[in-house]
Amino acid sequence: MSIISRITTPLVSVSILLALAGCIDENRIGKDGQHEDAGSAMEKIINSPVQAAQGELLVCLSAEAASRIRKGESLKIAEAEGLDIKDISPVFHATEHNLKYLKKYQLDRWVKVSFDGIATDCAAAILAEYGDVSKIQYNTLTSCGWDTKSTPAQPEGNAGNLPFDDEYLKDQWNYINTGDKLIASAAQEGEDIGIKDVWNRLQFGGDSEIVVAILDGPVKYTHKDLKDNMWRNIFEIEGDNIDNDSNGYVDDIHGWNFERDTCKIDWTKKNETGHGTHVAGIVGAVNNNGIGVCGVAGGTGKGDGVRLMSCQIMEGGVSSNINSAAHAFVYAADNGAHIAQCSFGYQNAVYKSDYEYFTSYGIEYFAIQYFLDKERFAEMEERLNKQLTDAGKPARTKIIDGPLVIFASGNDGLPYSSYPGALMDCICVTGTGPDGMPAYYTNFGPGCNIAAPGGDFYLNTATSKSQILSTCVSEAGYTDYSYMGGTSMACPHVSGIAALGLGYAKKLGKTFTREEFTALLLSSVNDIDSKLNSGYKYMGIDPTTGADLDSRPYSSYQYNMGTGSIDTWRLMMNIEGIPTLSVKFGNERSYSLDRYFGEGSEYLTYESVEMDRETMQALGIKRMPRIENGMLVINPGKAGSGKLTIKAIAGGNSVAGSMQGDFSGNGDIVTVPGEGEMGGMYISREISIISRGVAGSNGGWL
Repeated sequence: MSIISRITTPLVSVSILLALAGCIDENRIGKDGQHEDAGSAMEKIINSPVQAAQGELLVCLSAEAASRIRKGESLKIAEAEGLDIKDISPVFHATEHNLKYLKKYQLDRWVKVSFDGIATDCAAAILAEYGDVSKIQYNTLTSCGWDTKSTPAQPEGNAGNLPFDDEYLKDQWNYINTGDKLIASAAQEGEDIGIKDVWNRLQFGGDSEIVVAILDGPVKYTHKDLKDNMWRNIFEIEGDNIDNDSNGYVDDIHGWNFERDTCKIDWTKKNETGHGTHVAGIVGAVNNNGIGVCGVAGGTGKGDGVRLMSCQIMEGGVSSNINSAAHAFVYAADNGAHIAQCSFGYQNAVYKSDYEYFTSYGIEYFAIQYFLDKERFAEMEERLNKQLTDAGKPARTKIIDGPLVIFASGNDGLPYSSYPGALMDCICVTGTGPDGMPAYYTNFGPGCNIAAPGGDFYLNTATSKSQILSTCVSEAGYTDYSYMGGTSMACPHVSGIAALGLGYAKKLGKTFTREEFTALLLSSVNDIDSKLNSGYKYMGIDPTTGADLDSRPYSSYQYNMGTGSIDTWRLMMNIEGIPTLSVKFGNERSYSLDRYFGEGSEYLTYESVEMDRETMQALGIKRMPRIENGMLVINPGKAGSGKLTIKAIAGGNSVAGSMQGDFSGNGDIVTVPGEGEMGGMYISREISIISRGVAGSNGGWL
């Protein structure tokens, strides 16, 4: 059912060590003058050869050897007996700007060694004998976190009363879920990312200054619904075969192909799935252009969508090598990405701690740390802004002090996240369906931080509309649009919302630390746990037997899907600093105002409740909310978002008031106390309202 599977230990087993020891020739030990016994040599191999690329190894050199290779000098390992070495090349492109940080994380010491004529595990044993070698890592295959069931789209055209005119928006329940039973019989109104009123009421759809790196398969940058939102390296001249901007890459216009180490991003290979293009469309397909689909941060049709950087780490399918992913993190960091969107993980690798992952995949761990490094980010922005101003372009706005890494949790239905997403420094996303419940495939539990729509094939096997509709590639055998499902599709919702939030912060002139922004993002959620007290989740069909898999109690997911289901409106309100109250639509209910006016709010005297007509329409409210017995009484008729303002009196039951006039006779208008009795003072609170099918127990307030 899943591409990411679940077996094997991350550590090199005793049986593998014994087999590798048989490859060692004691007469070769210390060939470069540094004697090492066989046991010490074997300890240099840090991970398992299972699911690794053949004919190549990732080698971390000693500091002295790394310095030699940067000078163009040869290494002793190039002459290793028994190895027909074809190439030894640095994994990362070092420049005068990034070498400092490559050295900080020892990334300047990693090379890829390609060879013929010998098993990869024996080659590792031979190379481990050399003193120039510090560590050896098998080049493990990565896979996409997506559900393998994908189908071409057959949308029926847009409906009215939607924020944008994109023809297939009505089929994107993940954005606006009306509970349409053609999507799924279990579809529930409001079980979406809460973006409609951000697009409608706030009139905000993104910012072209925000860059999201898509670490995935190739993004079809010529796609009619993506091309206007693609990142473009304005300092590079296309096709001149020169590294114009001295960033270490020639002709990198829309990103880089890390599988081939070339500027040619290629979505035409045999077995291409269109996965990277699908993910990119969720983040930032162009909005309001009259065609296709919408993207979360795709703009409003005024060239204001997020910019998508294609970091191709997969080719012709779903498998890649770990060095491609590590390389992509460094490229995205050096070229200005605010967010790394990562819907991939590892086959046959189960790690139970960050330390286990780090010790097995040091090259990727440190590449992620390179991307996250705040000092590096600040230096990059300073350098980029100088380039921009020298070119007569506007400088980038300081919004956040460090970038974000966002990962899919994986699709094995396991009670823990896959790595690297489980790392404490990464935001890890679980998947839900149009019923707002955990999807059958999603990983959950430790390492998982937040939930988002990923689709659920088994909620509608007839049309696949219960999955996620986005851009695709006709070269993959689909149309330009297709349905896919999985945590791969959940993840870019969070990346898109984060990009939208950064753009909105810029609009408001606000800045955040990464920690502050992450806290706002992960607390901008609607309740999911209260729905998981009872019942069972249908887990689908066993692909080997065709029989139904055992159902899983929903209680297994309770408190394990992350903080809750992400809500875009709530994040915008958190960025504004406006607290949010969650209410349930369908019946009139009373809600405490303690969180907004302090404990004892029921004893205050309230002056007024104000709500504009647009909010009333968005929430389906026919009668103005009011205060009764010190509580807010409200009766929304549908899912929606908006704001209201409540005015109360602090201290007493009345306010003395004031009056204005020219009391000095010199023409100056001043304010003086009114003639009323001694009293309190007015206090007003603007409160965001989110109406859904269930109200959070904590009111959703931050």
